[in-house]
Amino acid sequence: MKRKIIYLGLLSTLMFTSCQDYLETQSDSNFDSEFVFQSASEADKALLGAYQLVSSESGIHSNRLFYEVTGVGSDIELGPEFVSNSGRYNGENLYYKTPTLADNPPDSWNGIYKTINRCNTIIDAFEKNAAYIATDKTKASALTHLYGEAVAIRATMYFELTRNWGDVIYFTKPILSESDYKDAGLTDRNTIQESELDNLIKVEPLMFRLNSTGNATAATRMTKEYVQGLIGRLALIRGGYALRPPSYNGDGEVLQSHGTRGKIIRRLDYLEYYTLANTYLKKLVYEGNASLVTTDSRTPVQKFSNPFQAVFQSGMDYQISPEMIFEVSQTGGSSTERPYAFGRPSGGGSTAYPPKAYGQIRFFPTYYFGMFDNKDLRRDVTVTTTGLGGLADEKMLLFKKGSTTSGGLSLNKWDYSRMTDKKYATQQRVAGINAPVMRLGDMILLLAETYAVLGNDSDARTELLKIIANQEHHF
Repeated sequence: MKRKIIYLGLLSTLMFTSCQDYLETQSDSNFDSEFVFQSASEADKALLGAYQLVSSESGIHSNRLFYEVTGVGSDIELGPEFVSNSGRYNGENLYYKTPTLADNPPDSWNGIYKTINRCNTIIDAFEKNAAYIATDKTKASALTHLYGEAVAIRATMYFELTRNWGDVIYFTKPILSESDYKDAGLTDRNTIQESELDNLIKVEPLMFRLNSTGNATAATRMTKEYVQGLIGRLALIRGGYALRPPSYNGDGEVLQSHGTRGKIIRRLDYLEYYTLANTYLKKLVYEGNASLVTTDSRTPVQKFSNPFQAVFQSGMDYQISPEMIFEVSQTGGSSTERPYAFGRPSGGGSTAYPPKAYGQIRFFPTYYFGMFDNKDLRRDVTVTTTGLGGLADEKMLLFKKGSTTSGGLSLNKWDYSRMTDKKYATQQRVAGINAPVMRLGDMILLLAETYAVLGNDSDARTELLKIIANQEHHF
């Protein structure tokens, strides 16, 4: 099991200044509710604008936050270069652009709040709209589903904010003027997470299932299953250990304490949140429409026969795997980070085949050589020992610090040379491969964790074996 304990200093003044800089920009998300929501199709157009911000502005899963701070620095992962290089991979990359850094970090903070404000505007318009007010709130309908999507996008943004920044500014109403934000301060992450959990629980029964009503509920849109999984994720970080300032005096179990760096603490009622996560993750796994990929239908079988690799190959084939619950849409020809940042490294040029792939996530050798069973099909899909030159020639990855074919063992789930359509595989960073956010396999593992913490080892083992049995060679 991976553990990630990330130290992020809470620079309250800097955070507020960054938010203020954004909020002083005139909102581009002011809609007249009666006009926008005369029909479900018009409401859907407003939602598409919010999804566009998720895709291009918010930074979730590193569509914009290029130097990933949650994907490196764990007990198995690290960055390829020296940490001192331009401040890469450090907490400062979470904050607003700083002129003193050689490479200014992307301002995902601003993008997240921009997305939140768009969602708040849509939610506010729904709640004032006569058609929505009159809608039956005991079952899912087109309008209740769209409302739920707006709530889910906003909750996703606050999930990202609180897991990366901790206590942040909490807005649930549109920012239309200075008076709407001038007195805003930080809100305790407990309050934010609990509030967003309540919101998600309310909309969950009012949403359609994945792939149940055509394209509107495909895995590129948020559905009932996604909301169930997000409840699980939010509940687990709510009930897990969190870094608090040294002055924090809230109740909880202190795992570690440092006079200046803070305390690692977990609240005393954490089992209530594990129980909540267990409830909704069971719904997702046992009632949802996502399905675990257990066979590889590609031919010839002798060449492939790896269900785990087939999941990620679907993305490289511009298809959606049955395992995917939600992935962020990307467009071929536009800036995207897979495989450039999160795929198999390549030393090619910007317009070569395969083009340059930086290879941001690297692994400690002990993870690859010592933590996988030899029959585990996930090992060589997850980690590669070789990279590519500019002519698709294979090269051993060097362990010296650097990038491309230097920097150590790398992530292998995406690869320019494995893309079926080479149209966008001859120029760096325009592949247009969607960014996976939630996959059924991950949710099954979270469900197993909840069972284990709640003391139900038998059911935990049952869930865990679904993954293990599916991902081993069978001869």
